[in-house]
Amino acid sequence: MIFAALTLVFSACTPFTKGGSATEQYVTYYVSDLGTRAYARDFFWNGDVDETDIVIPDKLESGAVVEGIGGYFGTGVPDPFSVIVPKEVMPLRGPSEDDEITKVTFNVTVGKNVKRAMFGYAEYGGKYLLLGTGDDPEWYEPVFVFSCDPDNPYLKSVDGKLYEKETGELVECRFYPDGE
Repeated sequence: MIFAALTLVFSACTPFTKGGSATEQYVTYYVSDLGTRAYARDFFWNGDVDETDIVIPDKLESGAVVEGIGGYFGTGVPDPFSVIVPKEVMPLRGPSEDDEITKVTFNVTVGKNVKRAMFGYAEYGGKYLLLGTGDDPEWYEPVFVFSCDPDNPYLKSVDGKLYEKETGELVECRFYPDGE
């Protein structure tokens, strides 16, 4: 009985150091060392503005419970969630005043087990995604619109934004439609 209790306690405290990763529906997840927990690390966007749904499930196919959008790696290093795009050549600049920037909406569905969310920056200028190389790249500004499983005891979505249920505080994310 004591062994079972200790196993339960320590399985909730296992770090994300050697557990590996999994990819499902273009989302990469880091999996805990015991394989019981996971967090969403990034969404690989192919640049198609009609393929912008990000689904964070309750569990991965392996059975690992998805507890976070973003998380902490190793001994507690913050590892925020972000959108990434294919790269051939990385420019050494963000968009210029002459570049056209297109807003693209990502619909993020949050599963019932997600306890926390931590969002990183886009790749260029902290706010933009780049597709293409050369003299005429395509610049995008991501916008996240959230819907949360109503059975999630930790988070809720209101008007497309993510809030902590317990405190009512808005989860920090620089990609809300109004930039909050």
